[in-house]
Amino acid sequence: IFDFDLDKTMKFFAANSINTNKRLGSLKLKDQYLVQLLLTLGRNAKIYLIDDLFLKLKGQELLDILEIIKEYSSRSLIILTSESCQVCESFASLFLFFEKGKLSKAVSKYELHEKKSINSFSWEVFRNV
Repeated sequence: IFDFDLDKTMKFFAANSINTNKRLGSLKLKDQYLVQLLLTLGRNAKIYLIDDLFLKLKGQELLDILEIIKEYSSRSLIILTSESCQVCESFASLFLFFEKGKLSKAVSKYELHEKKSINSFSWEVFRNV
């Protein structure tokens, strides 16, 4: 089943001021990531798996991208992998820690914030790795 929604995607581009007549490589880095993200979110999926495609973004640019994910995917499950503590703390509701390809710990956002930051908690989880 083809689940890509072109109308929805073009609305995403317009709402985010993306010029669809420009080549991808001529766009700013943030906009290049945004195009990739909007093409992904243009699908009518119930689950999105997004693998840390924002590695080079920092600060407000990264937070802007995360807000777009939240806004455009409110009715879907988002599985976002990231090594960035900023991404994790601003976006996630459940943190899964893997060691050597196996799940080593699962912690809810609420449980984690009662204890410490995701950065200090991840160091605690992986100090013996």
